[in-house]
Formats: sequence, C-alpha cells, structure tokens
Amino acid sequence: MNALENIARYYNHSPRKDIGHETAHQILLHLHELDGMTIYDMAEICSVSTTTISRFVKQLGYKNYAEFIVSLNNIVRNYSYHNQLIPLSVGGLDDAPAYLLDQLAEQISAVRQELDTLNLEAFVNLLHESMSVSIFSYVCPQQEFFLQMDLLASGIPTRVVSDPVRQLQVANELEPHDTLIIIMPDISQNEHLREAFQNAHERQAKIILLGTSETMDFIRQADLCYTFAGSKTIIDAFRINIFFCLLILEYRHRYMK
Repeated sequence: MNALENIARYYNHSPRKDIGHETAHQILLHLHELDGMTIYDMAEICSVSTTTISRFVKQLGYKNYAEFIVSLNNIVRNYSYHNQLIPLSVGGLDDAPAYLLDQLAEQISAVRQELDTLNLEAFVNLLHESMSVSIFSYVCPQQEFFLQMDLLASGIPTRVVSDPVRQLQVANELEPHDTLIIIMPDISQNEHLREAFQNAHERQAKIILLGTSETMDFIRQADLCYTFAGSKTIIDAFRINIFFCLLILEYRHRYMK
C-alpha cells in the first residue's frame, strides 16, 4: 500500500480515543498543504508533539518522518493519475459510463491482437530462473499480488514494493541473479522510478519493464518489456492488470502443473 492508503487504513480501523486516530484525521484534512512540511509543522497542525508524529509514522511502517513525507507527497501529487477514469480532455460527456466501458473493451481487444507476439514464455522463463523477484508497483498492488503468490509457491522469494523510498532501497540491494519487474507510468513525477531502474541496471539485475509509453528511453536497457501508448488514466492500470493475468496463466501452465 502507498502512504495515503496506509493512513486511511489506520484511520478506518483505529479507535477514536487513539491519539494516532486524530493524527491521521488531521493529516488527511491537510493533504494538499504537505509539500515542504517539516515534522514541526505537522506536529503543530495535528496538535501533538514531534515525538508523537515520529511514533505514528513508524506505526505505519516508515523508518522516519522524511521517508514518510516523501512517499505521501508523491502519491498526493499523482493522485489524479491514479484515479482518472476517463481523460481530463474528454470531460463533460453525457454518457461517461458507456465511454469508459468502450475504452476497457478496446484495451482487451488491443491485448488480444498482441497475444501472438507477446512471447509470454520468455517472461515466465526469466522469472522462474531468478533467485528472487521484486515487483515495483506504482499503485495499490492488484494482480501483482497473485503473481507474487505463484512465485512464492514455486520457492522463489518475491516481494511487491509500492513505497517510493523502499523501492530505491530495494533497487540498491539487487544482484545479477535477481529480477525486477518495474511498472513505469508516463508521467512527470516518476523520477524515483527512473532512479530505481538505473540503479537496478547498474547492479546488472534482470529487468522487466511495463510502461505506458512506447518511446521511453529505458526500453533498450530492459531485458524484456511490455509497453503501450497510455492514456494517463486508470485504464492504463487495467491494461497492465490484463498483462499480469496473462503472465499468471502462462506461469501456472508451465511451472505449476
């Protein structure tokens, strides 16, 4: 889960008397004021001490406030990308539901036409030959989780990482016998993914790139890639999920009979 989802989950499940509940509540109320906010600023808007803020972010799984605020700002800045159902340029449609369903159907048709040339065997062979697999998810993991379960059941250590700070840390730990699956959307605020990709490449890890641009400069450095011209909407995540489903089917067919 990303930082925003972590806070929302804590807020949903913590008792109101819990000081962390009110801290989460105040952070959620001030999401668009967080850029550049210090731990002292946050303590002030939450009416708690900096010690309480530090304890709270550690409860969410972050090492410190700096790691937490970078992750949270990243998801807030890119929120419209994560949650657009139709392109902003198409606003004002009288029949948006029909438009959305048509777009989803087009994605399925596009992948169907690619099926004969996808070479899914190469992807699953690379995964099965890996000593470990890391999957860098850009949004809340969906089908990535099921691929992770299949690989774990096959004895291949696999982790799904969606936190930007943790992704950079993991990229710096990879070895040549490891494989990285990295989902890289074509948006301006993906600098940390670019850095993670370069770090993994320099460490000679195998890289599978899933991207929403057919012209991104990293394609030549990836061992395998699946790219398409994205729309910068949730539809892109839908298409990537289709691809993961195909990987899962192929992997189970070849290695989990």
